[in-house]
Amino acid sequence: MSNNNKTKTAIASLSIIALIVLILGGGYVFLQNANKAQELSDAEKAALHAASIEGQFETTLNAFLQNVDTRVKAYKLNRKILQDLIKTDNLRSPEYISENYAIAQDMAAQMNTEINSILGEFETADARIKELVENEEITQKNKILNRWTEVKNTQAKTYIDFFAFEQELLDRHVRLLEIYNEGRNAIEVIATDSNNDITLLLTDPRLQKRADIIQDDIRSLKQAQSATLK
Repeated sequence: MSNNNKTKTAIASLSIIALIVLILGGGYVFLQNANKAQELSDAEKAALHAASIEGQFETTLNAFLQNVDTRVKAYKLNRKILQDLIKTDNLRSPEYISENYAIAQDMAAQMNTEINSILGEFETADARIKELVENEEITQKNKILNRWTEVKNTQAKTYIDFFAFEQELLDRHVRLLEIYNEGRNAIEVIATDSNNDITLLLTDPRLQKRADIIQDDIRSLKQAQSATLK
């Protein structure tokens, strides 16, 4: 073989070796990049998982608050109906009084049940949120539970205080109607001003005194409730 051919062969061999090295090197770089991509993917998965848990918590929390708010609004509508039952205009006749007393008894029982059910929503939400973070790492778990504790410490206290007064008011409304029902056939209707506002007077002084005491209780409870919730 001539020297020229040997040189060409040597160059070709070196080219092949260089190509192999380049390919292998490129493969190594590719593998490195793939590994890095895999590491980034794992980190992203962890971040996505954390975001998912937090998102589920926020969804659960918002649904809980919305549900409680909706139920409280419905409760307040029923309370307005119950308050109207003891208005003087609705106690003018024995028939109205008897009917209102029966309605008030049923409504008060149902509303007390609803109060307990609404407050029970906090226990239900508590169980759901604790189950949600049960298997999470401690930092993420504490973050969510601390947020939930903040909500409970504010929202739960507000509703507990509100409904504590409500249960007392429900009791007074029924007791007042009970007194009027007892004396329904001996009620004097007194016009008090030119606007045709009226005052009802039970002709039995003993019953009127009891009614006055309960009406004072209702006013005091409403004032205390408003002051507590400010």
